Amino acid sequence: MINSQSRLIKNFVCVFVFGIFSGCYAEPEFVMQRVPYEGNELRIDGYYYHSNNSGNAIRYSFLFRNGVIYYEPYWYSTNDLNELEQMFIKHKYEWLKKYANGWGIFVINGNRLELETWDAEGGLLRYVGRIENDTTMHLLQMVMRYGGVLPEDKIFHFKKFSPKPDSIKSFIK
Repeated sequence: MINSQSRLIKNFVCVFVFGIFSGCYAEPEFVMQRVPYEGNELRIDGYYYHSNNSGNAIRYSFLFRNGVIYYEPYWYSTNDLNELEQMFIKHKYEWLKKYANGWGIFVINGNRLELETWDAEGGLLRYVGRIENDTTMHLLQMVMRYGGVLPEDKIFHFKKFSPKPDSIKSFIK
């Protein structure tokens, strides 16, 4: 009897916890409108990467012709781009198919770059920056969904790379 009650309690807790955390991955509703990217201000035949100040971690971003962006929300503890690329192919692409985290929209107007991405922990985030040249983008500020603005100083450099992940996402209209 105690064993069956214990099992029932464990099952209830598992279902309850799953219900709470499944809400964390709700599909985002973007404020910006997705517009196909037809320009040549930035290259899209690879990815952009940014190293942290210590030079021991990397963040990256993919831009796509359909106006979609994947902006990696986490740092990867490597400074080796080849290692990063192997991680894309072996592990990350499968994850990217399942979750909205990091996906978003980008818009370019002259040398001004705006991107809006979904972060499972912080919700909808907007970044504003400028394009230095077709292989360099500089993010200058992050606009929180409730209006707060944080300064950024992240310079992303381009690296040609293929294959890129699939950018067709049902939650990006």
